[in-house]
Amino acid sequence: MIKVAALISLLLTANLSAYEITKEMISFKYQPTELPASKCTHEITNPMSGSWTVKCPYFNTVKEFSVHLRARLYEKNYKPKHRYEVLYWVTNRIEDRPVREFTGTTLWFNFEDKTIPHSVRLGQHVDNSYASLDLRLNLLNK
Repeated sequence: MIKVAALISLLLTANLSAYEITKEMISFKYQPTELPASKCTHEITNPMSGSWTVKCPYFNTVKEFSVHLRARLYEKNYKPKHRYEVLYWVTNRIEDRPVREFTGTTLWFNFEDKTIPHSVRLGQHVDNSYASLDLRLNLLNK
């Protein structure tokens, strides 16, 4: 019972606001291990869940990925007072495989004041770790 009360108290003292991530705020590139990178295109597929379709040219083919991307700010009454959470999950959309490859990460930034990071760069390994899907998220470019 004490744990439940502590959890409810924590939820009530944390103010949560989600960033709306627009197409102009993000860019992707497909980076093979030892080859030049290629710029990718991206389109929102579900704004409510933060889902995007990312297509990257690679020689005579196009690599296609499903990306789940969310950014949230948590404000609390205790230290650290401001926490930013960035979720970046990638699913490799290869149609001829029975099991889809996926990878993901959650990144936290803790601040004492309400500082907003200018941008975040993250990479996720794809294609059996022979490449990465690199993301640049500009938090100040709304």
